[in-house]
Amino acid sequence: MSISAKITPTSESLSKQLIESQATLKIYDSMTTNKRSFEPLQAGKVGMYVCGMTVYDYCHIGHARVMVAFDVVSRWLRHLGFDVNYVRNITDIDDKIIARANENGEEIGQLTERFITAMHEDAAA
Repeated sequence: MSISAKITPTSESLSKQLIESQATLKIYDSMTTNKRSFEPLQAGKVGMYVCGMTVYDYCHIGHARVMVAFDVVSRWLRHLGFDVNYVRNITDIDDKIIARANENGEEIGQLTERFITAMHEDAAA
């Protein structure tokens, strides 16, 4: 993901310069293995589905990167006037989760509830 625009340092805000320069959001297309300009499927609307965490432990820097990067993209698209539907999943059943619950001697639901709560607290911090 990259944003291409000619930006010059002035007293104008960066976001205003991006809008006026008609910055293009580039998205990596895994089917073609190329970057391409982002074009919404429906004018004025953007749907974002982001794979979230598998909650068997506390958040780490990789989780933070995903949360921050896609939060920034969704906020930028909203700032540009798009109606954004941003969805992020949380995997609460998985081999790693089952193994960790067994290691801890606790129920899967108890483990995942604890780490989902911690994840939301980290995201809000």
